Amino acid sequence: MSNADDFKGAGYEPIYEGLHMLAEAGKRSLRKKKSSKKITFIVPDDAFKGERLISEKFLGKPVSHSLVTNLAKGLVTEKMIKKPDTEAIKACLKRRRHERKHADQEENRAKKKEMLIIQKPLYKTDLSRNHGHLSIPRKQIKNDFLTPDEKMLLNESELKVKLIEPCLDDCYIHLRKWEMKTSSIYVLVNIWNEVLSKNGLEEGMVVQLWSFRVNSQLCLALVVV
Repeated sequence: MSNADDFKGAGYEPIYEGLHMLAEAGKRSLRKKKSSKKITFIVPDDAFKGERLISEKFLGKPVSHSLVTNLAKGLVTEKMIKKPDTEAIKACLKRRRHERKHADQEENRAKKKEMLIIQKPLYKTDLSRNHGHLSIPRKQIKNDFLTPDEKMLLNESELKVKLIEPCLDDCYIHLRKWEMKTSSIYVLVNIWNEVLSKNGLEEGMVVQLWSFRVNSQLCLALVVV
């Protein structure tokens, strides 16, 4: 138990004497490192709001007014209270960090995950300079590689996507959706003839078309099997 005599000569101004005594008592009590006790400071009911807020910030918890004594007497009480289970708190925080890290990793993997779209031999129409496209029949697609927004866009327009060529050069090619009599197909157009010439693609070659994403943007890769 501490009283006003313990703080004589500290040089506090009268108007802030009570608040400074609280802070000083807290510092002295913490230096004692009494692991079995936690200090609770009592302030009067008519204390200024600012002083209460400072006291609560110092304590890290709301200040109780139900056990108020006369601070004019310089009383600062110590009361036995249950210590928080710091080990349990640390374990909980560690578990939350681990869960968040795992969720972030799964999200990143999902964004960058490669998907095989189709494996097919190259036909005459795929190599025809007049046709100028690579056909991707929807019935032969192995994985749903488009987002709902991309599907909606392809119903009205086209997608400009990055293509990694077999020679490992990259270019931008257009992905379109064509409606046929009985079904629909996707096609790669725009510079497909250039891709044919640069990579020496011939009829009968088996190719795979893969999709992946970079910053959520659709990208494609063409591989000769």
